[in-house]
Amino acid sequence: MQTNPEAPRKDPWLEVGAALLLALSALTTAWCSYQGGRWGGRGNALLNQSNSQERQGLALTLQSNQLLLLDTSMFFQWLGARDAGKDDAARFYADRFRPEMKQAFEAWLAEKPFEGASVDPHPFTPALYHSQLVLDAQAAHERSSRLLDQATEATGISARYVQTTVLVAAAMFFAGIATKFGGLLVRRGVFVMGLALFVYVLVRVIGLPAA
Repeated sequence: MQTNPEAPRKDPWLEVGAALLLALSALTTAWCSYQGGRWGGRGNALLNQSNSQERQGLALTLQSNQLLLLDTSMFFQWLGARDAGKDDAARFYADRFRPEMKQAFEAWLAEKPFEGASVDPHPFTPALYHSQLVLDAQAAHERSSRLLDQATEATGISARYVQTTVLVAAAMFFAGIATKFGGLLVRRGVFVMGLALFVYVLVRVIGLPAA
């Protein structure tokens, strides 16, 4: 009985290796897809939190500006009454200052601004006037910035996982066609290419954080 000289030589180890490479590549693809989704979801959640903190900071800034306008209006009312010699009216306005404004006003009066050169020209200098709303707004903006950085990092990790799935698909392609060629050296060469690519992918995946 004659054998077909063109029939490809069997290589059981190559076929087993290709099957294992396909299975491992499929598992790696599933893992990368899962991690890409998790990191993408985390990035979106952090971005929403960042936007929420930014809106809160803007709202606090607006509120602090409104209170500053109220405080300055009350102060000028007090100043006008004092200059007009209306002590009762001046006392009326001073008694109704907000606590933060009252503290700044009393510290300013302690400098005796009407008896000579004052260290601070008015109670609204940063050294005297302290608004808790301004501090809260600054804290909200800082939290928003930190959350935005974290969201950007999470989104970047998700993108790297997604990019890795493309490389895994290439490794699966080489593993799938490795046994289809007629020449043994060609089959082995294609398999080695797929294996080398998979090892690179595996190192890349190990270096990425897991969610």
